Amino acid sequence: MRSDLGKIGSWKQSEVRAYLLAVLLTGLTLGLRMLLSGKLQDVTVIEFTVPILLSAYLGGVGPGLLSTALSALGVSYFLQDPIREMRITSDLGWWETQVLVASGILISFLCGMVRRTRISLQKSLDEIEAAKTAVQSAEAALGESEDLFGKAFRLSPDCLAISRLCDDTMMEVNEAVSRLWGEPVEWIIGKPAMEFVEWVDPADMAEFSVRLRNHGECLNWRTVLRIHQREAREFDLSCRIINFRGETCVLTVMREVSERLRAERAVSELAAIVESSDDAIIGKDFDGIVRSWNAGAEKLFGYTAAEMVGKSIMKVVPPDRVDQENELLSRVSSGDVSRHRDTVRRCKDGTFIDVLLTASPIRDAEQNITGISAVAHDITERKRGEAALLASESRYRALFEYAPDGMLIVAASGEFQDANTSACQMLGLPREDLAGLRPRDIVIEEDAAHLGPALGIVRAWDSYYAEWRFRRRDGSSFPADVLARRMPDGNLLVVLRDVSQRQKLEQAMSASEERFRTMANTIPQLAWIAAADGSISWYNDRWYEYTGQAPIDQPGREWEESIPLDRLSQVHAKWTQLIQIGAPFDLEFPIIGTDGHERAFLTKVQPLRDREGTIVEWIGTNTDVEELKQAEERVRTLNADLEP
Repeated sequence: MRSDLGKIGSWKQSEVRAYLLAVLLTGLTLGLRMLLSGKLQDVTVIEFTVPILLSAYLGGVGPGLLSTALSALGVSYFLQDPIREMRITSDLGWWETQVLVASGILISFLCGMVRRTRISLQKSLDEIEAAKTAVQSAEAALGESEDLFGKAFRLSPDCLAISRLCDDTMMEVNEAVSRLWGEPVEWIIGKPAMEFVEWVDPADMAEFSVRLRNHGECLNWRTVLRIHQREAREFDLSCRIINFRGETCVLTVMREVSERLRAERAVSELAAIVESSDDAIIGKDFDGIVRSWNAGAEKLFGYTAAEMVGKSIMKVVPPDRVDQENELLSRVSSGDVSRHRDTVRRCKDGTFIDVLLTASPIRDAEQNITGISAVAHDITERKRGEAALLASESRYRALFEYAPDGMLIVAASGEFQDANTSACQMLGLPREDLAGLRPRDIVIEEDAAHLGPALGIVRAWDSYYAEWRFRRRDGSSFPADVLARRMPDGNLLVVLRDVSQRQKLEQAMSASEERFRTMANTIPQLAWIAAADGSISWYNDRWYEYTGQAPIDQPGREWEESIPLDRLSQVHAKWTQLIQIGAPFDLEFPIIGTDGHERAFLTKVQPLRDREGTIVEWIGTNTDVEELKQAEERVRTLNADLEP
């Protein structure tokens, strides 16, 4: 299109120049005629045919007509009377002007025809020359094409053959056919193709032949052939009917695809393995630019393949691991393999994960290193498990070592394997002296008989609990609660709790309880103890003697039976209020005795609190004030009688 526009522009410039030339020639002729007007007595216009002729010949009809018009106007205005007026007064001048105009028009059209004929002839000559050049180029290209076809035919890695359509005789074959069939080219030419090639599936051959004859070609036909009765192989077969050396022939292109298909299947299987792997499998170049990013990498790091391919692997490398990654790239680029390196990587969400990284070089068929393959396996959970196990072991050791109870580890052989500090202090033996001893060595003789049954219980995955006495190094003994259990590793864990202080405390508490009960049963008041919720847990003997109720093991609300019904709701409400506010109180109300009579009692209740101030029990007493009440009544009566 640019060429066409250039031609149009050039043509327009040429046309403008032609019109300018017409104006110039006419002006020069008019000027020359005016200069010679003094020497020429008669006014003639014949000289103006010269610029008209030249303008029409060189520029065509348009410039010729322009020159004609300018000539007529110039003659009328400058040369004919009246001078410098656009009118003609003489008949001769009028006819001369008319003749000039008519001549100019005739000359313009005649010269225009001549010019067009000349241009057309030149164009035809140019076309003939161009056609001649094109024919020469085509002949040269054809020769070159035939030469290139011959070279391509001979050197093609595919098997190329030309055979007659009528009898399948081989007319031309290339070296690839010779190598495949195992015969020289000269020996193959002239023989039918079926002498070398056998179709494994005759129906497939028939369908191929029909399609070739009906359509003139059959391309990319996958089939199985047997060459020279060797093993069957897969081929891509393309045939086209052509004219070769004046005969109808078939151009055949054979390409063995057995190895390629096996390679493609292997690559496909490998790609499927890579894509379906839960591990991140990453391909990168020597600069760390990611070239491949499988689904496992997307799942592990959170980045899609579109986000990572073409980007630096440093995107997932923490800042403190950049030097490590650069060192890895350098080593693997040199051919080393880095196996099972624990490291840390950064995910898209900013979290860090522990990975087990293996990096190895990627090599091509010539064993040249073309890139780096990295496999990252998420070991975050394993690391957490290891950390948890380490923490658990630390906690276990701390618990074992600093436990207040004695702990002994008994091996399956029955010997002590380990002991904590408390056990060593209880037994008065250092840890190294305990190692190798057996339970019978530290138990008093009377309790040694229990060892066999106890071991049988524990080894049956059951717990054993008892109280034994143990010997110290100095010959003294001490009582201890024994808890034994089999551990998952087959060893036995034995826990000893020295109960010497507990037994002393229990004895002291028993003595104190006995003193309290003796004192409570000796006082004249009714006494009782209630739990924090108000339920009675104990009465003294005086209560049972006065109320006539029978002692029971678990007393509760029996006291309500000894309160008169008209006072029971008041007493019950006061007792409930007392429990809620947790304050001591005094209250006087009657209690029914064993004889059925009521006597007034002053009840005092006091809460008993623990170290934190929480009420654990209520202690109450009921003091008989009946006689005091009767005395007060007699005093009031006497005072009333003495008043005037």
